[in-house]
Amino acid sequence: MALTFIIICLLLFNYNPTAAQSNANFTGTSQFIQTIDSAMNELAQDTSFSSYVSNNHPFSVPTCLGKVNYPSNPFPSTMTEIIYCTHILPVDEDIWSRLYKKVGDGLTAKINAKYKLNLKAKYIGIYTS
Repeated sequence: MALTFIIICLLLFNYNPTAAQSNANFTGTSQFIQTIDSAMNELAQDTSFSSYVSNNHPFSVPTCLGKVNYPSNPFPSTMTEIIYCTHILPVDEDIWSRLYKKVGDGLTAKINAKYKLNLKAKYIGIYTS
């Protein structure tokens, strides 16, 4: 739950509503959040992801029991990447950076599979201390 909250906060931190609202295909923030929730629910149920977390971190992935309910079309057709903001360490430098990348890559893969997209995951470091 906390991991989902962190990822959603990081995604929303980078969300630009002015640019999104100018695209007629974008249906709003609530559908974007619903998409991230659905993708995270699927990712949490993925055995390879939960095994990775259990084997590399001091916690396990909480069970998501809710039905996955993706909205119909939450992304503008011009969107090419999902930007994930995380602390400034290089992605492979510590276990948390690797976990953030694993979550971001997993979310992006689930979204791409659902909507038949080719979005790329982009990581931007932010100072968090």
